[in-house]
Amino acid sequence: TVETVLRDVLMPYLDELGARWEQGSASVAQEHFASHVIRGRLAGLARGWGNGRGPKALLACPPDEQHDLALIVFGIVLKRGGWRVEYLGANTPMLDMIQVTSKSAPSLVVLAASTPERFEAIVPELTQLAYLAPLVLAGAGATEEIAQSTGARLMTEDPVTAAEHLTGT
Repeated sequence: TVETVLRDVLMPYLDELGARWEQGSASVAQEHFASHVIRGRLAGLARGWGNGRGPKALLACPPDEQHDLALIVFGIVLKRGGWRVEYLGANTPMLDMIQVTSKSAPSLVVLAASTPERFEAIVPELTQLAYLAPLVLAGAGATEEIAQSTGARLMTEDPVTAAEHLTGT
């Protein structure tokens, strides 16, 4: 299934690619090339993900966060499970995030970041978002401490499994 390929092939590959980049065995150019190829393929799977009648999820990365592929994977699995996805992407200003959340009244807001500093810098805005809609923090930057202090939930599973739990698949 698409979900199996995303969970068992793509996500481990992305983890390995990031590790190779950190170790210096993959260049920035190689990492960017692979990410752009993958992004293009994922975009094809994401077509029409805002259509439908199911619950709506608002997905984004906070300011200064560029790593959004796992969040796209999460959105694709939600879409396949009947959800509508509103995707704001990487490096989303928090004022915009709050305004969109207020206007679109999503069933769920998910923010993903690769380092805790991304979330620590926006704690007041996260608290405001959690007041407007159910908020989930995801990615390596999401910690139990930040989630508890803002009224958010913490996503600890891989993005495919987490989305499957939400969709009941």
